[in-house]
Amino acid sequence: MGEKLQSCHQFMAMDIPSVALMIQVKGSNAGDLNGSGKTDFFDFVKLASFWSNSDCGLDNFWCNGADFTRNGEVNSDDLAKFIIYRLIGAE
Repeated sequence: MGEKLQSCHQFMAMDIPSVALMIQVKGSNAGDLNGSGKTDFFDFVKLASFWSNSDCGLDNFWCNGADFTRNGEVNSDDLAKFIIYRLIGAE
């Protein structure tokens, strides 16, 4: 079957013809982009490295997780979510 499974530390994406499933792994920190187990400056650096990308999607795990809003681009909305994840610890 044309099944393809891809994963990263925070998200798992599965493409099955005309079906896409994306889930957040329990116990992961929402803002942890580098897999360190915490949301910190190094995650901000990773977010900044994807700044202004407008080709985020399932094929690249929403710019490796930097597109928190899943709108296809990394912008100030994603930065706002990152700040919440870092400073408040909200999900």
